[in-house]
Amino acid sequence: MRPKLAATITLLSLLPGVSLDAQEPIRYPTIRPNGRLQADAAFYREDKKDLSNGTEIRRARLAVAGDLTAEWSYQLELDLADDDAKVRDAWVMYRANEMLRLQLGNYKEPFSLDGITSSRFTSFIERSLIDAFVPPRHFGAAVRTNFRGATASIGIFGQEPGDLGEDDLQDSEGWGAAARGTFAPVLAERRLVHIGAAVRHRTPDAQEDDETALRFRGYSETHVDRTRFYDTGNLPGSDHYQQLDVEGAVVFGALSLQGERVWTRVNRTAGPSSTLVGSYVYASFFPTGEHRTYDTEDGEFLGITPRRSLGAVELLLRYSTLDLNDGIVTGGSGHNWTAGANWYVARNLRFMVNYVITNHDALATANGDAEGDDDFSALYLRLQFHF
Repeated sequence: MRPKLAATITLLSLLPGVSLDAQEPIRYPTIRPNGRLQADAAFYREDKKDLSNGTEIRRARLAVAGDLTAEWSYQLELDLADDDAKVRDAWVMYRANEMLRLQLGNYKEPFSLDGITSSRFTSFIERSLIDAFVPPRHFGAAVRTNFRGATASIGIFGQEPGDLGEDDLQDSEGWGAAARGTFAPVLAERRLVHIGAAVRHRTPDAQEDDETALRFRGYSETHVDRTRFYDTGNLPGSDHYQQLDVEGAVVFGALSLQGERVWTRVNRTAGPSSTLVGSYVYASFFPTGEHRTYDTEDGEFLGITPRRSLGAVELLLRYSTLDLNDGIVTGGSGHNWTAGANWYVARNLRFMVNYVITNHDALATANGDAEGDDDFSALYLRLQFHF
């Protein structure tokens, strides 16, 4: 063997998790770097408010994942968009067996098919209007299981890592519990029927002087201009809230349908409760013959692998609604139509285009920062790759 080649092989064999001998046991910890970039551009056809045409780095994430032992795995992910490093995933997972897992750390709560699907694999550039109800990543512990097309997850969660340790939060950190179950009665290579439901109970995050912070707000399926027309503002006197999500999806070869509806009931220490709702339904079709792939371990969708050298094409249409008005809550309501097309150049490279048509009611005023009944449209573009 040549000396330089032998030296290179020796150096590689010293790296964690790298074994050049098939008979040699794995050296822990293993290290698998990964990341993603999503670069967006948006052009608005304005109605009342001046909106900002332009570009942004929507996500720029770097992560490492791997195994600490044969039973323990981990992931640490940072988002570097907006010139500010933020912790996203930071967790460890214990696999008791092929069906039972325990996850500890900061990660997504088990709630909403649209919400838990990775941004690498979502069909549209931005998630639907129900994203106003989907919780961010929280620090917590969850038990997960799956068996023959069914999944179940249940966990208890605190607040986001950026909130932990603040003086005004030490005695009264917000907490909650979430559970999600799914079942796929039809599960074949190009056919799928998925049904699921999730529930959450949550106390509001703490603020100074024993006040609580509870606020629901959402983007109108655009993000370059970051006006959140839907915004309840802070809801004082809110003791806790509950959420119910029902979800479903069907894949029949190149055609698929997906939809969800979320109910959020806000309970107050004094005064009547309020129920806020949102929903969406969308269709996806691959004229090039591909189909959406499914993760049976977590009950969510994965990415697309093109069948041809020229890539895969996906055509999309979505209708979504959001209603943040009920009683004294006047956060606005409305609906969107979004048409889209994706070109998957390769499994990890995609170009996306969406056209969004909004319809806001008179109360969708961005908590008083905009005029109501402002209906605009937007052309949205994205370059995305991951590794």
